[in-house]
Amino acid sequence: MSVALSLSLITAALFYALIPMGGAFAVRAQWRVFRRRVLECSRKDEIGYGVLKTPGEGFLGDYRFLGTLQAIQGDDVLWVTNGRISLPVHVDQVTGYTLPHSFISEATGGRLSMRESLPDEVPQRFLWNRMFSLPEGTRVLVCGGLWREKGQLLFRSSDSQPLMFLIYDGREDTILLRSLWSGRQPNEYVNSFSPWSVVLGALLLLLEAYLFYRQPLNSLSGRVTVLLGIAPLAVFLPPGVAFFELYRFLWKQGRLYRAERDVIRFPLFHWPDAGNLDECRDTSLGDKGDYGWIRYPTGEEGLKNNPGESLPDLLVLKGKNILSRPCFGFGILRRGGERAFAREESDLAGTVLLPGDPFKLSVRSAVMARRMELLSGAAFTAGILLNLFLLFLALNYFFP
Repeated sequence: MSVALSLSLITAALFYALIPMGGAFAVRAQWRVFRRRVLECSRKDEIGYGVLKTPGEGFLGDYRFLGTLQAIQGDDVLWVTNGRISLPVHVDQVTGYTLPHSFISEATGGRLSMRESLPDEVPQRFLWNRMFSLPEGTRVLVCGGLWREKGQLLFRSSDSQPLMFLIYDGREDTILLRSLWSGRQPNEYVNSFSPWSVVLGALLLLLEAYLFYRQPLNSLSGRVTVLLGIAPLAVFLPPGVAFFELYRFLWKQGRLYRAERDVIRFPLFHWPDAGNLDECRDTSLGDKGDYGWIRYPTGEEGLKNNPGESLPDLLVLKGKNILSRPCFGFGILRRGGERAFAREESDLAGTVLLPGDPFKLSVRSAVMARRMELLSGAAFTAGILLNLFLLFLALNYFFP
């Protein structure tokens, strides 16, 4: 392989693959942090009158607060209220999120179709200075460090823990599921790095091709470099564009399976070290009570005992009758008496019903997600190689 051709391949690999992949990993990590932080909010205590009486100054701990925007003070303070308590929130340098509309409306007859409910939009990020355009009454979730300064309680970020500021609508007990379901990029490889990297790489490759063509011994390297330079456009040319459409379909399926995996594993967040359900003993959530699980013989029985809840029709079950399968419920347990779930709309954890063991179902979803990603990559590669081969033949024919 000539030095010129090696240079072209290195340029293409760097600007077409490595830099966009680096951006993709950064985007995935960013959304992973978002999902984890929302999950962590479910374990924080809600602010009540007991917290107001806590003595001392300085940092009091991490809490959450569900309420509405009440007023704006100065350049970096928002006041929020739940009708009983009003607190200032210092939002300087805080990143906020707007949660997409609830997908729960897709449920009919107690079934929730995962095939149809993935939203096209993701939670929108915005910086703190845009929060001052929010209207009064906007529903918000604030989670993070609670401080007392000169007798006044307030929310503020710390050096180790930034505030979570989430704007939402719909039921409070669906916030976590909606965040897990929609909190991911539609395609991580289409990120803020990739357009500039691809354009710059294409320009550099076309410049290299021009230099190679000026040297007769490098004509083959020039042809290959031209093809690499126009590769980003070759993706959209027939017949390879059919593979590109297949790639988009398979990638979306992979995203569905990844989102489904996170939703299935959501209740297991309370047992991070457990390897199976037998190890998932009831765990305390402080004042909220104990979090645990209940096995029902069928999905119908699970829905009957938890009116108003939905049973997800999972992709990995491939259309099986979920109402006749064993059902596992997860949620905050009712205190005393019969083992059942205490249903409170203001509870972030909510009650989750699953048509099977979440450990086994999540593994199957993860395997399918990886398979779809590999197949989508193969489809994309096949389409671009086919088009580049045909373009190479055309160059040899018209410019022998």
